[in-house]
Amino acid sequence: MAAGIRAVVMIEAPVHIAVLQQRLRGAWDIGRIGARIRENFDGAIRVAGVLRDGEFLTLTGAAVATVRTPTDACRREVEHVHDQELSLALANLVRDAGGITHDELMVGAARLYGWTRCGPDITARLHTLITRLLADGTLSGSAHNLTAAS
Repeated sequence: MAAGIRAVVMIEAPVHIAVLQQRLRGAWDIGRIGARIRENFDGAIRVAGVLRDGEFLTLTGAAVATVRTPTDACRREVEHVHDQELSLALANLVRDAGGITHDELMVGAARLYGWTRCGPDITARLHTLITRLLADGTLSGSAHNLTAAS
């Protein structure tokens, strides 16, 4: 099981644990993941040579370098996308637009990930990340005109 976990993490890092479980269930034809399988799964994560970052698994020193958009075979909910990947997507959208409003940025990010609505879960998460990007200097401006910091 540890080898399977490592293989998925090497390809999809950072990967949410729920997405990892979904991949392994499909590959190994496992039904519902009950308490016993979950215990084995958690034990295998500990010996797989991967790092746990909250609900995400990654490799040592792996930096998020790409924004992964959905495919027919892989769609992720907002909670399954790591903060670093979402932040990179937001920064890239602002840079590519040259200037964009807060609302336009949130709609653009939702579209990029294939989310057809901006419900409270998506809105809250993106708002938090935009605020963080403004605070750390990645973005500048206000809600009416966000730009990439020079």
